[in-house]
Amino acid sequence: MADEASVREVEVDALSRAHFTAHDATAASGGRSRRAVCYLIGDSITEQANDPMNAGWAALLQHKYVRSVDVINRGLSGYNTRWFVQHALPVIENELQHEYKPSLLTLFFGANDAALATGYAGGQHVPLGEYRANLAHIIRSLTPHLPPRAKILLITPPAIIDSARKGGERTNEAAGEYARACVDIAQAENVPVLDLYAFFNTRYPNEAARSTLFSDGLHLSAQGNAVTLALLEHAINDIFDDVELARFKTMQLPDFGTFL
Repeated sequence: MADEASVREVEVDALSRAHFTAHDATAASGGRSRRAVCYLIGDSITEQANDPMNAGWAALLQHKYVRSVDVINRGLSGYNTRWFVQHALPVIENELQHEYKPSLLTLFFGANDAALATGYAGGQHVPLGEYRANLAHIIRSLTPHLPPRAKILLITPPAIIDSARKGGERTNEAAGEYARACVDIAQAENVPVLDLYAFFNTRYPNEAARSTLFSDGLHLSAQGNAVTLALLEHAINDIFDDVELARFKTMQLPDFGTFL
């Protein structure tokens, strides 16, 4: 079973190296006086990541860096890449141009695009070729609005627990096709990618064990959030140099002890 001990093990071991690929890309952040920003884009798996009652990975990320980093969550429940491009991308571009200058921007799409066209969630389905094109378009549209040394991190859709999705509207096999496409686009666009799908299915090949990482076979449980955060932290440490990591880890204002 994927119990608390295994979650702690994930946090301290280096297994994620097998499924995290950092490609050469422009790195660094904007002005040194600016507080570091993590800007999270995705679907419900990102939106729900702020849920403190489920120990959401974004809430945990903000807690870890509360004195040094602002975590901005722009997760949109139910969205696929098509709807994001059509309805959200202009809003996000405006925010990045005028409000936020992220050091890290995550793109975490695919769980809805991979919904089966013939299932009850077929309205969310996006063909694989369009999904690829949409991801590339999003990356190319957002990059000009980022600081010169910022990083975009693609995150693949995670696994699906087939036995928990009674309607059969999503499958682990289909999610894998979209995850591999996400990895391909990351390589083509020269951005790093965190392959959650490969990690979840390799680390927990037994579905019964893997299911403890999910609340409903699609969205993450508290344990799944803890694993995701551990992998994200590993990715952050991998893709940023020491100067950029210092911005994540250095408090914006001094500790009160310095005043005593």
